[in-house]
Amino acid sequence: NPAILPARLSVQTACKEKYGWDDPVDNVLVDQWNKAVSCWTSTVIYVPRLIKPKTSAVVDLQVFCDASGHSYGACAYLVVQHSDATRSAHLVFSRSRLKPLNANLTIPRLELMAGVLGARLIDFLQKQLTVKAPKATLHTDSQVVFFWIKSQEKQPVFVENRLKEIRALIDLHGIALRYVPTELNPADVLSRGIRADQLQDHDLWWHGPHFLKESEDR
Repeated sequence: NPAILPARLSVQTACKEKYGWDDPVDNVLVDQWNKAVSCWTSTVIYVPRLIKPKTSAVVDLQVFCDASGHSYGACAYLVVQHSDATRSAHLVFSRSRLKPLNANLTIPRLELMAGVLGARLIDFLQKQLTVKAPKATLHTDSQVVFFWIKSQEKQPVFVENRLKEIRALIDLHGIALRYVPTELNPADVLSRGIRADQLQDHDLWWHGPHFLKESEDR
């Protein structure tokens, strides 16, 4: 998702400019596209298939969400505790959306839509994973969204409808809500995009922030 975002934005720009299928595009858009895809064929990314060895146990599902001015998304990590009491965290799923072309959405509202996506991600994974996580946590780096969810004050219809869905899923799955600083939020990479050759060794993206590997009493 982070590596293909720049290319998706190029396609969206072409749609916005109403190019036909056979119309030549301007040089700026061509350069944008070439820059986005130039490293795809030369980059190899290996993703380990095994997340949970037999001697380990899944202890938590951690989901992070974020938005930028052009996209929003959420990514999920399974935290596993091994027989020697050490922990590891692995990316298991991510999803992103581009900002709708004709929507006049502020950053807080995009962050809220990322929160909805994150809550839906937890609901999806708790139903689909064969190994169930006893706990789930939703992280946001938006203080506005964090306090919207916690507050009981009436909000505009757009905000209120999305808060209603998030709260319903929080109650359904017993989801904990946490604030996370932007520099520790792997979804920041998801919402801003990154080159594939930079992504292959991006530990925050593949394994989440360091605190996922720490025990709860630390």
